[in-house]
Amino acid sequence: NLSFLTANFSEVALMALTMTLLVIVAEIDLSVASVLGLCSSLLGVLWSAHVPMPLALLLVFLAGGLAGLFNGLLVTRLGLPSLAVTIGTLALYRGLAYALLGDRAVADFPAAYTNLGFGNVPGTQIPIPIALFLVLAVVVAVVLHATSFGRSLYAIGANEVAARFAGLRVERVKLTLFVLSGLMSAL
Repeated sequence: NLSFLTANFSEVALMALTMTLLVIVAEIDLSVASVLGLCSSLLGVLWSAHVPMPLALLLVFLAGGLAGLFNGLLVTRLGLPSLAVTIGTLALYRGLAYALLGDRAVADFPAAYTNLGFGNVPGTQIPIPIALFLVLAVVVAVVLHATSFGRSLYAIGANEVAARFAGLRVERVKLTLFVLSGLMSAL
């Protein structure tokens, strides 16, 4: 029962990891679910077009990263508020997902790849996505609490101007976080 319960929120939990980093630097990305939908639709279209799965997955990660990069560039280069930007791109990415796949369903993915999303860690009842979340949560915790990058995130979130005067590359850090958010949504 616990296995089934945890499997239902694993995608949200994974996306929440990078969202946490964005919130710490006083930004937000409301388009993560739409990026997930866009990447899922792209994977379905690529698989239907008989693109080999490894190449399709690479293209999906590239699309997620580009979506995050687009959000990040609008926020860091144009100085637009992330709330407004990501509300707009939420609609954009959702519309692109619908344009790609429409109301068609693609369900004939190879079992080896389907098991990565719905299977359990061998010999346990722990879903693979939850195991991945736990590993990545530890990585994020270590980055936040034991690295200079993590400390810079807190400094940027506390006072962006002071962080800039302290020599932190605020725009680069924020852009990196938006790209990571897109990549995590693609995952």
